[in-house]
Amino acid sequence: MQAIGISSSGRDGAYSRMIVQDILEESGAEYEMIDLAALGIKGCLGCLMCAGDNTCVQGDDFQGVVDRIQ
Repeated sequence: MQAIGISSSGRDGAYSRMIVQDILEESGAEYEMIDLAALGIKGCLGCLMCAGDNTCVQGDDFQGVVDRIQ
């Protein structure tokens, strides 16, 4: 099983990111760290274009995060 850590802090060297990283390392599991602040993710437009296939039409980095989580 692979674990995923997600940090949403916009600050470099954020304490919350360090805590998530430490927990992942101590778990002994294979893991991946995702820094949301480093990605280009736009806010939801409420257009409902994703309703059919669960895929956002904005063309930002969000779908890549969803794919990695799934």
